[in-house]
Amino acid sequence: MGMVNPEVTKARKDAFIQALYECKGFVTFAYKAAGIPARTYYDWLKDDPEFKARVQEHLYTATEESIDIARSALSELIDKQNLSAIIYFLKCKAKHYGFGDDGTQPQIVMSKDDFNSLLNKLADEARAEY
Repeated sequence: MGMVNPEVTKARKDAFIQALYECKGFVTFAYKAAGIPARTYYDWLKDDPEFKARVQEHLYTATEESIDIARSALSELIDKQNLSAIIYFLKCKAKHYGFGDDGTQPQIVMSKDDFNSLLNKLADEARAEY
């Protein structure tokens, strides 16, 4: 087996990191896009702590960016009064109002105006949080 050129290896690792960013943190897509065999990627992770740290940083960043995009999309759907988005949001963020994931419907009786007021308040909280 021939000698591995460190400059070539560094360039291949850099190409992978760029592909990881472009592929939104999907590792399989990234090593395929960079033309790097899976085995090589996993060897680099195991043998190169600096490369591993760079990968972890990009995975974290990609995850956070994806979450931001999803939160923004959810907020837009809530603004459009999409019922599925509203129910999802209420189950996640309004448990203290009686909404939850236990399969039961909240036993809250309120007028339509009160419900709309609550919905607007929760939407405002969501926009402020996200």
